[in-house]
Amino acid sequence: MMKLMSYKTKIFHPFLLAIFPIIFLYSDTINEVHSHQMLIPIVLMLVISIVLVIMAKFIFKNWKKSALIISLILVLFILYSPVFANVSGASIGDFEVGKHRFLIIIFAVPILIAGYLLFKTRKKLDNITLILNIVTISLILISVANIGTYYVEGSIYENDNDIQIISGNLSYPDIYFIVYDAYSGEKVLKNYYNYDNHDFINNLREKGFFVHDESYSNYDSTVPSLGATFNMDYFDSNTEIKRVYAMFTESNAVKIINSMGYKIIDFQKHSLAVDLPIVDKKLCKKDNNRFTDTRLLDQLLKYTPLSVFIEINPPEQDRDTQICLFAELLNTQAMFEEPTFVFAHSLVTHPPYFYGPNGEALDSPTNAYDEHYVNAIKFANKNTIQIVDKLLDVENPPIIVISADHGTFRVISDNLTYEEKIRQQHQILYAVYFPDQNYELVKKTTTPINIFRIIFNQFFNTEYELLEDRTFSDSIVDANDLDETTDILINSRL
Repeated sequence: MMKLMSYKTKIFHPFLLAIFPIIFLYSDTINEVHSHQMLIPIVLMLVISIVLVIMAKFIFKNWKKSALIISLILVLFILYSPVFANVSGASIGDFEVGKHRFLIIIFAVPILIAGYLLFKTRKKLDNITLILNIVTISLILISVANIGTYYVEGSIYENDNDIQIISGNLSYPDIYFIVYDAYSGEKVLKNYYNYDNHDFINNLREKGFFVHDESYSNYDSTVPSLGATFNMDYFDSNTEIKRVYAMFTESNAVKIINSMGYKIIDFQKHSLAVDLPIVDKKLCKKDNNRFTDTRLLDQLLKYTPLSVFIEINPPEQDRDTQICLFAELLNTQAMFEEPTFVFAHSLVTHPPYFYGPNGEALDSPTNAYDEHYVNAIKFANKNTIQIVDKLLDVENPPIIVISADHGTFRVISDNLTYEEKIRQQHQILYAVYFPDQNYELVKKTTTPINIFRIIFNQFFNTEYELLEDRTFSDSIVDANDLDETTDILINSRL
């Protein structure tokens, strides 16, 4: 008891509060980022909190009072962005109250009141200091425990027993897996955006592609969709999906492709962690500082009021990355003598939009749908045809898969039924080119879950069973569960 009481004179809570968001966010996104990305934010926040406590000491003439006011400021700092996200645009009558200038005043009031009370009080504040020390230590320990549990458990996707390893062969065809983020299917574009994409679809068919009249993504967001495609299997819960990032290098498709002696080419995806980290060549990679230009730092800034003043993910980087992907895809055929697997995930059809239909740069990026989304589709179509023409203009053309990871996000209208929203989120572009023009297996499935199973069976003599087409959406009932929407999207058409 005496040892515990001795901590009444120690001040930990402002410094632990300063680093708690970093450790918590890392524990929540541990499968997306590397541990070294915590270093700079932790050092920075510790320095800032120490400086603030010292500055406050000059005002309050007492370390405990100084620590308490800084802890309050840090708590409000952490809460500001989530609160603003919930009240942004809110109005009382015709008066809009959900603005930064009003919220800042509201947040300043408790700081001023607490500052005044602390300045006037003569209490030693030992008890409240002890309580805050215990609370902040507990918060840190919980996050550290989550991190430790993750590493102890290891990846749950150990699928070696299900892998059919294939010996390398220089005569294998190249494989191009081109993914357009949020590229909707032909019917959604026609029904909800008044855009007829039939000419583009027919152009692909004339070049030898097989394109389903109606295809669906297996999931309604990028990470589980691409994770399931590469793993060649479904995820049955959000708990499993959280480990998708960690399994990309160990996914079934990547293991098999590596076993066949393929060289792997990937493209830089700004602020997106769906990468294939073990690659032979990464194109369009910008010069990053591995400590300061990180996904974790981006996410931390987004969760603080600093996001109001600091531009996160500069538009110029996204502009350059999108244009670079189209340009470099044209140059990938002769990069290696060995057979090549190319994974190109383009964000050009995902907001924010940077280009017009012919590639003209917009004055500023926009998240607006309708015209800008359609223009992004047109821009993607134009570049896709150029890329396809180049890839097919060879003696031994490659396997080409052009697919979306999910459909559009334009589901906020109250006039849409649940079924309409689900269809918008799932209906996608899904086109396949095989050099032998044999699409019998492709015709048996309308979702991308089987695409690697089909490629391996047809061109590398494996015997994978084709999975039943299924679709899932994030559950609104249980955060650890998924809503299966197969009956709505697929079975209703049978």
